[in-house]
Amino acid sequence: MQIDFQKIIEIYGEDILQSCSDNIDDLIDNIIYLKSLGFTDVFDIAERYPLLFLNDTTDFKIKTSSFFKKLGLNYIHKLETNLALWEELL
Repeated sequence: MQIDFQKIIEIYGEDILQSCSDNIDDLIDNIIYLKSLGFTDVFDIAERYPLLFLNDTTDFKIKTSSFFKKLGLNYIHKLETNLALWEELL
C-alpha cells in the first residue's frame, strides 16, 4: 500500500507536498512505527492527518505513546474505529 498524495492535496492543498517532501524521512519513519505497533490502516491515518506524521520521529513517538496510554489497552481498536481521535494530537 502507499500514500495517496492526491487525497492529501484535495484536503490540504498543494503546499502540503513541499512539507511532505521536506520531511519525507520522518513521514516514513512514523508510518513504520505505527505499523510496527499493529495498526492496519496507517496509510489512511497518514492521509487524513499528514501534519502529525511530519513531526520529528522522536517527538511523534513521545506524543503517540502518551496518547496511547491515555486511551488504554485497546488503543489500536479505538483509533482505527474512530479516526477523529487522532485530532487530539494535532
